[in-house]
Amino acid sequence: MHSQDIAIGTLPKDSTKPESVNTTPIRQRVDLKEKLLELIKAEQYEKAFTKALEAQDLDQLAWLCSRVDREIFSRPTIPLSQCVLLSIVQQLSCDLVKGTRPKLDWIQDCVLMLDPNDPSISEYYTQTLQQVLDTLSELTPQFAKSGSSSVPSLRALIHVLNLKLKHK
Repeated sequence: MHSQDIAIGTLPKDSTKPESVNTTPIRQRVDLKEKLLELIKAEQYEKAFTKALEAQDLDQLAWLCSRVDREIFSRPTIPLSQCVLLSIVQQLSCDLVKGTRPKLDWIQDCVLMLDPNDPSISEYYTQTLQQVLDTLSELTPQFAKSGSSSVPSLRALIHVLNLKLKHK
C-alpha cells in the first residue's frame, strides 16, 4: 500500500469528521510529535503529514501545520501528494472554531494545489470540496455576527472553492 492510499483512506465517504479526534493516548501523542519533528527536519513532508493524517487527530495535524513553513507551496515541486493535500483539507475543515486563521490558510493553500484530474483523488475531490464549502458557508454568518477577523479569509476560501468546483 502506498502512502497516498493511506492518506486518502482517512476520508470517510459520508462525513467531514475524522473517525476519532483527540483520542490518542498522551504518550503516543508525544512520540508522534517527536517523530513528526524528525521528519520535518529531514524535509520528509509527505511522510510527516501521512503519519499525522493516519492518527486522525485534528490537534496533531494542526500542530504539524504550525511547524511547517507554508513556503513549501511556493516550491517548483510541491512536496505533498494530491491525496495528502485533499486529506489535509478534509481534516482541517472538521473544526474551524479553534485555530481558525491558520487552518483557513492551510486549507486554501492545499485547495489551490489540488488537481481535480489527478486519478488518485478524482473520486473524492468534488464531494470533499463541496462538504468543506458547505461547512464554510454555514460558519460565515456566525463568524460575521461575532465580529471575527477571519471573515475575509472565510469568504476568500469560499470563492476559491467555488472556482475549483466550477472548473473541475
